[in-house]
Amino acid sequence: MSQAEEKVITLPEPLTLGGALKYDSIMLREPTVDELDRSTQTAGSIYAVNAALISMVSSVPLTLIRKLGKTKYEEAVAYLKGFDWTPPKDDQKAAVKTVVLKKPITLNGDTRTYDSLALSEPTVDQLDQSAQVEGTAYACNAELISLVSGVPLAVVRKMGKSSYEEATAFLSGFTWAPPLSGETSGTTAPTSPISSDGDPTPSAA
Repeated sequence: MSQAEEKVITLPEPLTLGGALKYDSIMLREPTVDELDRSTQTAGSIYAVNAALISMVSSVPLTLIRKLGKTKYEEAVAYLKGFDWTPPKDDQKAAVKTVVLKKPITLNGDTRTYDSLALSEPTVDQLDQSAQVEGTAYACNAELISLVSGVPLAVVRKMGKSSYEEATAFLSGFTWAPPLSGETSGTTAPTSPISSDGDPTPSAA
């Protein structure tokens, strides 16, 4: 079952701030890379980080989100976590990949709309540049996605969580593994001299 694009969490009691703001419910949607990055930088426990993310996504002041009861807090966290990307069972490694965005992204003042990312194996230079980015893993990975795809970083940071994780999983999949024991990556000379009958030549006493 796919995750709903939006979720309304109805509160048992309204959250109020002074006499000006009153919230009977919280509207949530898929978090963006930018929101994930900024919320992860919140000081404190995982509760503080999640509360910051809920506030950013819902546009409800953080001071009010921190007044949520545990059950509504956990309901919100479970919904936001539901956007984790899971690879298809038949997913096979490819040299290139196109990540289709759930919603096209257009930057303010730009006439171009981005609806997909074209990815390939990252180079050492791209890995080096992204590794030098200060901040969280979200910031570093967003920079790498931008460098590889040629899409502006500002667009990547507006991507949804699931598309970000799909792109990150593809780029991190280019890992080298040594041959299994007994296998070689090419034709090499045997490690021990072989006699004409196929038995190892005895070593000199």
